[in-house]
Amino acid sequence: LSCGRTEITLPAIAMPGQNPPVKAESCDDTPALTAFARRISDEAHAAGCGSVLLVIHGYNATFATSLLRAGQLALDTQWPCATLMFGWSSEGKFDRYAADIERSGFAVPDLIELLRALNAAGLRVEVIAHSVGTRMALGAAGALCEQQAGVVDQMILAAADISAEKDNDDFGHLLKRAGRCV
Repeated sequence: LSCGRTEITLPAIAMPGQNPPVKAESCDDTPALTAFARRISDEAHAAGCGSVLLVIHGYNATFATSLLRAGQLALDTQWPCATLMFGWSSEGKFDRYAADIERSGFAVPDLIELLRALNAAGLRVEVIAHSVGTRMALGAAGALCEQQAGVVDQMILAAADISAEKDNDDFGHLLKRAGRCV
């Protein structure tokens, strides 16, 4: 798990391959992640905010485009508080869906730890998850829900990429597990 900070200028004008500069911060163990969440909480509360917007990207998304989309969502919704983008190792390629599904699953434990740290720091977490990110968001909230209540305040699942078929209702199972904590 890696953490960092950046400022996004919108509308963004960048050449392909250019990434916004990110100031890296350590969060590769529990104390470092706790300190990262505490810094976000302290700054949020100093600005009169008790919430954070957590954007979880979907498949076929690069780190740079995910940062820009998170910034655009914060701007479009006029979100007044901190915005975090949870990035996972999507291959960022249209024809690599199966690989992205697998990679997204490996990131769920880190998402669980981030949610746990943000909750422990006293922040309400609002989530916007897109595509494959919706499966991750529901899975992480459901796993934490077994240990604590109030994991996520509100959650928007955009273009949810979860099966909801008669004989394979993954969405129903994930929602049932996470629903009472969102």
